[in-house]
Amino acid sequence: MANNPFACPVCRRPHGALFEGPCADCLAQIAQERPPACPRCVGETVWVECWECGGEGEHDAYELDPIWYEPGDTEECSQCDGEGGWWHCEACAGERLREATGCS
Repeated sequence: MANNPFACPVCRRPHGALFEGPCADCLAQIAQERPPACPRCVGETVWVECWECGGEGEHDAYELDPIWYEPGDTEECSQCDGEGGWWHCEACAGERLREATGCS
């Protein structure tokens, strides 16, 4: 299996496909480890932690309003929709800022 052209170069298992490259399992793993590409410019993105919930995705509702909530009650963060943050593209953010301000 050492020089098998139909073996995955990542896990070294034969994948039976008639092409060189990673197998479907390895491609899925690689895709999960990489940040998603920007849908607008296909550039790199970085994860920005939500400043409203501190990356938790939820708030302590009792701390916000002890009259309406019981201790331990939580509420989904409205800023990040419970995700704890979002993927951010610096290139598109700069372009949108220039468009909004009229600067070039």
